[in-house]
Amino acid sequence: EKLGGAQGEPCLSALLSLLASTPLLLQVEDNRRYRLHKLTVQERVATSPYSNTRSVFLRRTLQQGRYVLIPTTYTPGVPTKFILRLYTDVPSKLRELKADRPKMTCWSLLCGYPRRVTQIKVHSAEGLQKQDRSGADPYVLIKCENQSRRSPVQHDTTSPVFNTQVIFYRKDIDSPVTIQVWNSSLLSDRFLGQAVLAASPGDPRELQTLRLRGRGGRGAAAVPGHITVTVLSSDDLAEL
Repeated sequence: EKLGGAQGEPCLSALLSLLASTPLLLQVEDNRRYRLHKLTVQERVATSPYSNTRSVFLRRTLQQGRYVLIPTTYTPGVPTKFILRLYTDVPSKLRELKADRPKMTCWSLLCGYPRRVTQIKVHSAEGLQKQDRSGADPYVLIKCENQSRRSPVQHDTTSPVFNTQVIFYRKDIDSPVTIQVWNSSLLSDRFLGQAVLAASPGDPRELQTLRLRGRGGRGAAAVPGHITVTVLSSDDLAEL
């Protein structure tokens, strides 16, 4: 599931022994641990034409990230057995996603259980403040409750393309989601701005362009730059 690394870009080969089948490869959130329930909100990376042959072969070169590989049949709802073989030139940590949502345990009564699922994709940023002659080395830090995920650093640019997406299962739905932009530095990273989102189910699901602001929430002063994001939220934990 987790592909890529410092050794170079991986090559993926999938061999399926299926009838009228093909593999579907999707790039998903960097921290996804549960099964997919809506394919339309994920980026389709690769597939091939359906074939009645005994084996279907798919080979792709992938960027580092997390992916879900789904064997599919031409006719929906027709179950069949299959053999799936995955070959990569770096460790893939391949595993099956079995659970649909976080498991409820005895600790859930004490610590709480998620009430909302939120998917956030940070596409890009523009107009960031220059930090040196070559621009900046920005990255995004996405924070929700006590969870956070950081994107890779984009070097020498004030208009980075991040294409970073994460998913959070939220217990405190009144706690906002914060997307921060930082500049990477050898000595100390510098805060460039942030956007604070309620991330409610009724919020727009279309692409949004948000102005960056300083620390202090939605009422903070504006700072140079803006980010482009897509935010999806649902109170049905098995929707996304």
